[in-house]
Amino acid sequence: MSHPHITYYMNKLSKGTSRKAALLISAALSLTLLVSVPLVLKQARKAEESLSSGLAPQILRFHVLANSNSKEDQDLKLEVKQLLIDTMYEDLDGRELSKDELISYVTEHKEELEHTAESFMRSEGYAYPADIRIERCYFPTKVYGDVTFPCGDYDAVRVLLGSGQGNNWWCVLYPPLCFSQSSVCEVPDSSKQELKNLLTDNDYRDLMKSRRVVFNDTKQKTQTETSEKVTVHVRFRLAELLSRD
Repeated sequence: MSHPHITYYMNKLSKGTSRKAALLISAALSLTLLVSVPLVLKQARKAEESLSSGLAPQILRFHVLANSNSKEDQDLKLEVKQLLIDTMYEDLDGRELSKDELISYVTEHKEELEHTAESFMRSEGYAYPADIRIERCYFPTKVYGDVTFPCGDYDAVRVLLGSGQGNNWWCVLYPPLCFSQSSVCEVPDSSKQELKNLLTDNDYRDLMKSRRVVFNDTKQKTQTETSEKVTVHVRFRLAELLSRD
């Protein structure tokens, strides 16, 4: 990431200052940039997590972890997640549950849902167990169509297939975002309206904002439906000066 002001002053220094002084000042400015960028990103992450703290009590995430990263296990993960989503929606038969009611439903039907997943996997030739849990987990920033959920701690229905060591898939059970048959979740207008009713006006506007900086999860392994990774490139003027004759 080249800063125009730094580049300008380095050009001035290389013309009007001794090479040694220019190199020393360039090194100092480059070091300052290296130190300041992580601080800026840390502040941005804190802002995202602050937003999520107000949002999280209203949200129930859905998190499916594959047995491994093999293509077969990853494909199986997507089939099982859709099977479980379809099973729950069909069983609820259009009933609109609150977040707490949905958690109660999953808790009460835990063994049935696990059996459904395990039976399907056996029919596909995999003898994996399915372990369904209600947990509070850290999630990275995730974009669903025109809605951006900030990184932070959320309640989640977690499904571990086999060892649960593979890349994962996630969506949102409440308000319901998991209608799509594809691996990409979009937010239906009905869910947007429900979110609007649940949140303050400011929080809802922040949720609908397009944010260029999206953070990966560094607190746990969640890499399948990965958010855009923040990569910072620092252009060293010092190296450019040293390379000159």
